[in-house]
Amino acid sequence: MLGIIMTASILLGAITDADSVSRYDSVDYYIEDGYLFRKDLYSQRLEIPGYVNAFFKQGECLYFISERDGFYSAGVLSPGRNYIFNTGIEALHGNKVKIIFNRSVFYFSILNNIAEVSTLYRFSPDYNSLQSIDGIIDFAIVSGDLLILKKGFLDYNGVKIPVMLNAEQIRDILDNRLVLLTDGTDVEVCDIAAAKSVYQYREGVVYDRGDNFNILLEFCDQRSYVASSDEEEKLVYYNVTVNGHDIGRTETGYGSLVKQMEARVNAGNYNIISAERWELDKSRGRYVRVNNINQPEEIRIFVPLNRVVKIQFNYDGNYYNILQSVYVKNEEDR
Repeated sequence: MLGIIMTASILLGAITDADSVSRYDSVDYYIEDGYLFRKDLYSQRLEIPGYVNAFFKQGECLYFISERDGFYSAGVLSPGRNYIFNTGIEALHGNKVKIIFNRSVFYFSILNNIAEVSTLYRFSPDYNSLQSIDGIIDFAIVSGDLLILKKGFLDYNGVKIPVMLNAEQIRDILDNRLVLLTDGTDVEVCDIAAAKSVYQYREGVVYDRGDNFNILLEFCDQRSYVASSDEEEKLVYYNVTVNGHDIGRTETGYGSLVKQMEARVNAGNYNIISAERWELDKSRGRYVRVNNINQPEEIRIFVPLNRVVKIQFNYDGNYYNILQSVYVKNEEDR
C-alpha cells in the first residue's frame, strides 16, 4: 500500500550564469565524493547543498537527490529559479539512490544496504506529498507510466508480467515496449505491450526454443540419503499430471538414478504440476503409491514463450528440494 508523507520545501537562490544548466545543455555531468560536476574543458562543481546521491537530466533542467541535514532532499537546477525540497525521509549515508523526473514528479529509489531491498518514492512538489512502494529491485518510466521490477515479475502500470530471471536491473528499453532485464549474465526480453516475456539469451549459449517440449522434469534421490539408508534401494517411478490431466509417467529406475520426463504445456501461462512417487513393493509384487508425507508438493509455475523450463525434484528422504531453471541444449554451455 502507498503511504502518504507530508513534506516541506525551501527555495534555493538563483545560481550564477557560470552554473546555468541551459548554458551547458549538451555536456555530461558526474558525481564524485558527493559533489556534482559538469564535464567541460575543466570539471566544474555545481553548488548544491549537501551530499549529492543521484541526478537526472531532462531538457535544460537537472534534477537531483542529496543528503542534507540528516534527510534526503529533492532538487532542481533550471535556467530560471532553482529549488530544493526536504522529503522528510531520514538519510542513511552510503545507500544507493536512483532518480527519474517525469510529469512534475520525482521518482527515486533508495537501496537499503542492510536489508538489500529498495524502496521507491514518488514525490510531488506541487502537492507536497510522498508515496512509497517497498521491495522493488529497479524501476523506469515508459511512455509516461511507471515500470517496476520486483522479484519474479514486472509491474507495468498495474499489469504484472512474470519473468524467469532473478534479474538485478532493467538494462534497457527499446521502442517503448521491449524491456531488457539482466542478472549480470543472462538477458530476458519482455514485451510490456503484450504483457509477456518473449525470449532469453546469453553470450555463447543457445536456449532450447521449446518446439517439441517446453518442460523437462527430473526426479532423483540424493545420494547422501541413499547411502545413509539401512533399507535396500528401491525401484521408483513418478506419475505426472498437469492442470489436472494425466500426462504419463517417467521411466522406472533406482531412486538415485535421474528419471526424466518431457512434456508440452500451455506457454505464456501458469501451469499446475503434480507428481506422484510410486515404489516397488517386493512383498506384494507390484508398485504402490507412497504415503502423502513422502510425495512432492504440487507446484504452480509460469512457463514462458520460446523456452523450456527445467524442474528438478531432489529427494533427501524427508523433503523434496525443487529447483527451476531455463533449459540449455548443451548443459556444458552454462
